[in-house]
Amino acid sequence: MTVPPIVHPLARAACFAGLGAGEVVHGGRKLVGISQRRTRDGARFQCVAYTATPNTDLLVDVLADVVGDGLATADLAEVLAITTGVIPVESWVLADAVCCAIMEFAPARLTLP
Repeated sequence: MTVPPIVHPLARAACFAGLGAGEVVHGGRKLVGISQRRTRDGARFQCVAYTATPNTDLLVDVLADVVGDGLATADLAEVLAITTGVIPVESWVLADAVCCAIMEFAPARLTLP
């Protein structure tokens, strides 16, 4: 099911405040965030999934300079607490599953140099 993007004023500072195409959400909380950059030469996709509750105080401290536009860092902490989900597995389990899925897909559909 495709859902429309959710653009929150804080999404430019913290991607987990918004919702874009291909991102995974469960129970209103984002489990997998995707950042992408496309040029005529190719595309780069970067994904984030928390396997433990993030330290929102640390994230807010790091992002405080970026928030700006009159939005308080307290607002950012609240948004992160409400919108961020956790995939309750060891990080290596998640990384292994992603790598296996890529390797299963790649040989059949891609020609690698």
